[in-house]
Amino acid sequence: MKNNSVKIVVATGIGAALFVIIGWLINIPTPIPNTSIQLQYAVLALFSALFGPLAGFLIGFITFFQNMYKLSYFISELII
Repeated sequence: MKNNSVKIVVATGIGAALFVIIGWLINIPTPIPNTSIQLQYAVLALFSALFGPLAGFLIGFITFFQNMYKLSYFISELII
């Protein structure tokens, strides 16, 4: 079996970057209040299908904690 660890690490980095950039730039509003279509999850599904579940998990894990960090920083700035 081939060792694809480098391929998975590179796919994780590119996928996480695309996830953040697409989530930041593309936000499609809907007629329902406070609801929008977010296309970054399609990137997560695509990279999971192409590079396997480990790459998909790592992309989701990294971007989840990155978003939580941004949210906690925002909340701390509001409190202070």
